[in-house]
Amino acid sequence: MSGKKCSLCGGNLDKNYICTECGLDNRKSDKSYKINRSSSNRQYSFGGRKKRRTKGMVILFAVLLLILGVNVLRDVFLDIVYRIETGISGDTYQSEPRDPYEDVEKELCEEGETAEYVLEPGEYIVGVHIPEGKYTAEVQDDFDTVHVSDYQNIIYLYEYAGKEEENYLDDLRLYDGAYVTIDTEDNNTVTLSTENAQIADMHGAANPLTEPVHISSRRTWKAGEDFEAGVYDLEVVKGIGGVTLIVYDREGDSCESRFMYLSADGKSGYRNLVIPENAQISFEEGDAIELTLTPSEVISSVNYLGYYIYYLEEEDE
Repeated sequence: MSGKKCSLCGGNLDKNYICTECGLDNRKSDKSYKINRSSSNRQYSFGGRKKRRTKGMVILFAVLLLILGVNVLRDVFLDIVYRIETGISGDTYQSEPRDPYEDVEKELCEEGETAEYVLEPGEYIVGVHIPEGKYTAEVQDDFDTVHVSDYQNIIYLYEYAGKEEENYLDDLRLYDGAYVTIDTEDNNTVTLSTENAQIADMHGAANPLTEPVHISSRRTWKAGEDFEAGVYDLEVVKGIGGVTLIVYDREGDSCESRFMYLSADGKSGYRNLVIPENAQISFEEGDAIELTLTPSEVISSVNYLGYYIYYLEEEDE
């Protein structure tokens, strides 16, 4: 969500409240640590004499981040910070499981239709690509993930079968307007099943774009100049390499960055990728890869920047 800054490093947040600079999950930051701000410099305090120790943890976290990735380490990092601040050791500390639906006031309709959706890696909006309902997710690999961000109902889930703690793959409550991101190994799919799908309430719109776009790693490509801004299904034609999408706000500042490592023989695509005006697609130096951007069949809105900057959704409509 743009307009908000990371409470740890001051970086931009994506629509899931994840910092694009350090990877911190800012949904949990207010409960996990305190931050002192001054008018001239941003200072971070994790509790008096423990500040040096915390700085070391931050450095360690940054190193591990390069090795293991953001998603695995962000919760571990917040847990370490909590222990430092409270003085509780790893041997005695037991985190209490949190009910992700404890703040939800709206009830899902119990009646509906039985439905099943096989989802490839990509991004989906409830009410647009899949109907509202209570779902069970069937994954193919322990680390295939289902990530749910529902700002209206305050639901945030990052679920995969390999979790040591309880996961909610058998209890996914998906309300209209929620964002669902599927991230899997290779081209694995995730199957969502429900018995109360609100299919009659779906409100997707046909994509106004119709022509595919072919791009390659020879250079950087800019939406609005090299191809039309819009919503696309990305697919590898041949080759292998890293693909980065950088989204810019109206002031020209980066507000979201997406990195995907794709291969014609492995994870070869990404569905419903929203590419606003002035967004850029770049490639890792030395990689040779060719892609096709095919307009996605159904979209939620032509307010593409509003997909990343939440407050623009109401402002621009």
